[in-house]
Amino acid sequence: MKRKPEKINPVPEINVMLQSIDGEAENRIDGIFLNEILSPFFKLHEEIIIPSIPVKELSYKQALSFLPSVIAAIPLYLEGHILLEERKPVSEQHSLHFIRAVEGKVIDFVHVLRLDFRFSADSGTIIEMGTPSAYPSYKTDRIYYHSRIVPVIKGSISENIDSFRIKESLNIQADLKLFTSVVFDDQNSRETSSEFSKTAGEYLFPLPINIYQFIVYDYFSACLNLPDPGKKIISRASELFEPLFVFINGALNGIDHIDEKWIEVFSHCLYIEEQKILMTESFISAAIDFFGRYSIFRDDELMSQSLRMIKVDNDGGDII
Repeated sequence: MKRKPEKINPVPEINVMLQSIDGEAENRIDGIFLNEILSPFFKLHEEIIIPSIPVKELSYKQALSFLPSVIAAIPLYLEGHILLEERKPVSEQHSLHFIRAVEGKVIDFVHVLRLDFRFSADSGTIIEMGTPSAYPSYKTDRIYYHSRIVPVIKGSISENIDSFRIKESLNIQADLKLFTSVVFDDQNSRETSSEFSKTAGEYLFPLPINIYQFIVYDYFSACLNLPDPGKKIISRASELFEPLFVFINGALNGIDHIDEKWIEVFSHCLYIEEQKILMTESFISAAIDFFGRYSIFRDDELMSQSLRMIKVDNDGGDII
């Protein structure tokens, strides 16, 4: 009696590829862009080929066929990450989810880089037409992505992404009427992200929040939207985001929701006055310097393509 061939789990092989990334390697991209509907993507020096992906899901075995090209294009953004075997959210079955754990002082963080490979109208050039059960195979110089620094419960398992939830509902002003919006409703995620950004202080961010939001609702929490997720920048951004997250939590929910020890830990960043949580001038300055790394560039050529470029200054001031 013949044995059935054993199913080989491709995840360890993918993680070996990630662990083999040369720390001296450079990204082969022309920049970070936003398309017409403000979805971010990395524009690659060279086109890569994405095979026909089943409508049901992109399997990790199939991902092995083109992942080397992806790693070669953005090694600095994948360095230090591992593949998240159980996608979160599970609905994104045509993405690859990579995570990197970052230890904080009072909460921890997980950086999640989600790369989307589902074919869309502006993905690239079709090589082979799709079928009712599979998307077209295509050639592209774009990798669409989401990059989130997610606050998680201290000491939790990073693969679980046990996010630190800060608000069950928000009051949203729209058309002169006040609505109570459940935070964990995808239809209101952009409005909730705007509320989080305004709570943090729009003056901290150099980009208009209707174009790009640095503080976003995702994973049932307020997350930091990081355009350039290099290893050093993730650590640097997490260090800044931790007291900023504590501030957002206290500003939204009141200081009763903040552990007094947290204020002590971040006494150089935060303080309490008249039962309100406030940011120190030095911390505000550090945040403005960090987010000041980013700007939007758009010339006539980009405008004709309905694109915007996120320019990144590698300096951005000292971190706290």
